[in-house]
Amino acid sequence: MAAQPIHIGKYLGMEKPSFWSPEKLVEDLRRLVELGVKCVGLLQDPRMARRRYWSELFSLLKKEDIDLERLTMDLFYPAGEEYVREIAGTRKLVTLNISPESGSYEVRRSHGRYYTNDELLKTVDLCHRYHISITVFFMIGLAKESFETIEETWKLWEELSRKDRKALDKGVFKDIEGYVPIAGPIMGHMFLLDPGSLAFDNPGRYGYRVFYNNVEEHVRALAMPSWHLRMNYETELLNRDALIDLIYKSSERAIYLREKYQFLDPYDVFVYRLQLNIDKAVREIVDEIMSLGDVSERQRRLQALKDAVYSILLYLKPIQDSYGYGKVLQRILSESIKQ
Repeated sequence: MAAQPIHIGKYLGMEKPSFWSPEKLVEDLRRLVELGVKCVGLLQDPRMARRRYWSELFSLLKKEDIDLERLTMDLFYPAGEEYVREIAGTRKLVTLNISPESGSYEVRRSHGRYYTNDELLKTVDLCHRYHISITVFFMIGLAKESFETIEETWKLWEELSRKDRKALDKGVFKDIEGYVPIAGPIMGHMFLLDPGSLAFDNPGRYGYRVFYNNVEEHVRALAMPSWHLRMNYETELLNRDALIDLIYKSSERAIYLREKYQFLDPYDVFVYRLQLNIDKAVREIVDEIMSLGDVSERQRRLQALKDAVYSILLYLKPIQDSYGYGKVLQRILSESIKQ
């Protein structure tokens, strides 16, 4: 199945979207550079405006002597060789971002991305061939995702990591490495289903269940002491606890792959594992604290926990407290060092 262009006009309530002209866009880039801005992100895919638009834009960028350190653009779907070649022809340090969100085609399709893993990987290969860095973003916690489909995502992460490592070893990115971290795919996780989004307004249709339905409830949730208590949704397949476990397992896999393909040095690997292990422990401790009926005692314990966590993360030094939180974190520190 070939990837199809995304036409967003109908979603915006207009017959067609309106675009900044290539001339105006290049003029703005020149002005930004004069003001000292060296890195600019175009949060759009120029292909939305059709071939004539992006061809003119890249032609102007090639002609103009704009001293950008980096120009970032989005790919809303995989790119063909002509498009990637035209970007390379601008002789600018362009980096591309694409967000398949999941390694599962079924999950990806349910979120409006109609392209396969093979099409994605071909685009990555094209970018590497033309010395263009491309960052691939994934989101953990989407509707339709499960502990079975996430295996497809992890498998795709491995392949993308392998390709980045191979390209780095070949010197594909030349001077780009000084400006762009080449470190395999990037994982993020949801904890909020955005109010006003299609999924928030019609959760059942898109496979979600929303917990908070008004501003007061959202404000109260966002004041909670841990991110897992701020989550405002679950999916039809996974409840909130299962989603959190899925996020933890995916984080563990991401750290493992970055270590395996040498995107992180040993100390950074240790720090990431320590942070993850502490987060798991804090989740359980916070749940216990929030179950207390005495509000004052709850606040005292939360402050003690916060102090203990900061001491470990900032100084790798446990502190003693009357609740024993420092001792718990000291054990986690020792275990993380052994890992």
